[in-house]
Amino acid sequence: MHLKVAKSSGFCFGVDHAVKAAYACLSNPDRKLPTYMLGAITHNEYVVADLLSRGITLVESVEDINPESTVIIRAHGISPDIREKLKSKKCDVIDCTCPYVEKIHRIVRKASQEGKSVIISGTKGHPEVTGICGECAG
Repeated sequence: MHLKVAKSSGFCFGVDHAVKAAYACLSNPDRKLPTYMLGAITHNEYVVADLLSRGITLVESVEDINPESTVIIRAHGISPDIREKLKSKKCDVIDCTCPYVEKIHRIVRKASQEGKSVIISGTKGHPEVTGICGECAG
């Protein structure tokens, strides 16, 4: 049997960047401790388990993050509300939000600020959808 791996196999570039940034963070001696992942950096349980074994702590809520620590934002991004909470805790944020996700955030924010109705289709509660919804002004 001949097995051929597709050119596009593996992580998308946004997740690839986020995973590489998480590993780079671990080797930075100047990072503030502890270091958190706000949600799993990827849906790959082996990568997440490896990062946890190397000292990163996985949390699902800003309330579980100590002030003045390092926080890695996954490629899915976060809402402005979460960003403000991290800022108020004086965290060092390593923002690995995918550029495509950032573009969606800008589009939704602008439309909302212009008073336009925004319809978001996605899985309720999924971190990427939650972050996008957070860009809507009420």
